[in-house]
Amino acid sequence: MAFATAQEAEQAFYRAFAAADFNAMKAVWAPQDITCIHPGGALLQEPETIFQSWQHILSTQGAAELRVEVLYRQARKDHVIHVVREHFRNLSNRPAIPVLSTNVYLLQSDGWRMCVHHASTEASSNTPAKRVSIH
Repeated sequence: MAFATAQEAEQAFYRAFAAADFNAMKAVWAPQDITCIHPGGALLQEPETIFQSWQHILSTQGAAELRVEVLYRQARKDHVIHVVREHFRNLSNRPAIPVLSTNVYLLQSDGWRMCVHHASTEASSNTPAKRVSIH
């Protein structure tokens, strides 16, 4: 399944993340030439390894409340880059440290797919980030 816009792909990614739905998560990703780095993790580039990592994360995390702020967006004809701040709250109501993520979506022959997700915990900063609304 591919998506008509990069925003649709991103919304599907975060819905799958919040619902801990591995199959929906996998459907957002391009089938090849993908990269993923989880907070504190190694560079993953093999689809099988990336999907195993997501399966582990989603099965361990379970469903969670998730709020996403778009901090930066750059759109080109064939790719879109979003930098977001992810705010998680698991079902035990304990908030997690916000995570900064860079998501890259690529236009393929059948629609938009995620090709890069790079996430890291946010260092404390007194400088507010530039916020951009999603349309």
